[in-house]
Amino acid sequence: MTQTTYFKDLREKKNITKESLAKILKISEAQIEIIEKGEFDKLPFFVLKEILRRYKIFFKIPDEIIKEIYQQQKIKTTEEKNKIKTQPRFLLNFPLLFVVFLILILFFIYQFYELISPPVIRIIYPPNNFYSPYRQIAIKGYVDKRSNFFINKEQVFYDNKGYFEKNVILRQGANKFVLEAINYFGVKNTKVLTIYYIKY
Repeated sequence: MTQTTYFKDLREKKNITKESLAKILKISEAQIEIIEKGEFDKLPFFVLKEILRRYKIFFKIPDEIIKEIYQQQKIKTTEEKNKIKTQPRFLLNFPLLFVVFLILILFFIYQFYELISPPVIRIIYPPNNFYSPYRQIAIKGYVDKRSNFFINKEQVFYDNKGYFEKNVILRQGANKFVLEAINYFGVKNTKVLTIYYIKY
């Protein structure tokens, strides 16, 4: 049996157009094209099986021909499965490995950038050039957690979120506080906070 002409010959012998046959078998013309070209592997097996069942009934096709097509499709499917199984597993997983590798590279770049960048110091209170009527005031803020932190050379400790709070005593007039953070690479960031104590 030549599958590339067999089904086409059946249709033409009955003098039926593809459009008419599609309506009779209740399938699409595209599916008829596939069947007549013998490109059975383009159809899911369960779809192919149903289409051939309808062909068999309408054209009274012998069982042997239908079984031969089924057998050929099963062999092709098995070969495809075996081909996939014989491929090296690292090739099958390559896209996933590439994504994981890329994420790791980006993570290390980010970590390195964080380490070579000056550590962040953010003062919450008081603002710079603040006038205080009180002799004692609390300096509050956040600092990069991967750094040692100092106010006027005195080490100040922070919590696990980087929050710090340091009570200081003010002198009459301008008081300058040097806030300094130094990370593991010795990269430093400095901020100067000026607070004025005006005794009323």
